Amino acid sequence: MKAWMSARRAMLGSCAVAVLSVALTGCGGGDSGSGSGSSEGGGTTETQTSSTAPRELSGTWLGVAYLDDELLNKKRALIEDEETLLRFNALVATFESMYVGADFAADGTFSIEAEVTPAGGETIVQASAGRWTIETRSGDVLVVGWEEVKQDGSLESESKEYMFLDANRFVWRPNVSPDLQECEAMIVFERKALTAGEAEVATQPDANEVR
Repeated sequence: MKAWMSARRAMLGSCAVAVLSVALTGCGGGDSGSGSGSSEGGGTTETQTSSTAPRELSGTWLGVAYLDDELLNKKRALIEDEETLLRFNALVATFESMYVGADFAADGTFSIEAEVTPAGGETIVQASAGRWTIETRSGDVLVVGWEEVKQDGSLESESKEYMFLDANRFVWRPNVSPDLQECEAMIVFERKALTAGEAEVATQPDANEVR
């Protein structure tokens, strides 16, 4: 996946523009334990089960960290202690250094590689793999079930909530500190262009295929 990371800088401008729509319309909440509550909470659209879920998640994605500049500046202005401000700026710099490469394959498997550089430290790369399926959809929000294979061979299950801006961009709110949550912390993903051969198989797996 390291080849995916070579395109990350080019994404920054387009992702900043994409997030404007999130600022105007709002975004779904962070990850949930069950996946059903947040996706059905709006009540304005019909929630679909995985058997009728859309196919747009399959494919390869590049994600970059995003924080709202206006909210960041307001937050900094409220911090009077210099040491606290330095810690906050280090936290921001670490989060903004994050890049994520994700591949959601048509056979129901996924692979993720995340890169982050702690302030004043060395770059850390973490990879994970497992299986996925779409659990529900409500409007532009997908709740995706994950089964991640841990290093000891065990499985860890969770649900993640993705809000699509359009067919080629979605946002995800990771679990971060309250300070970053107040600044609209999110990861903005953009679809990597597929080759003709890849496009033929880039379809969402049916729930029965991955169980």
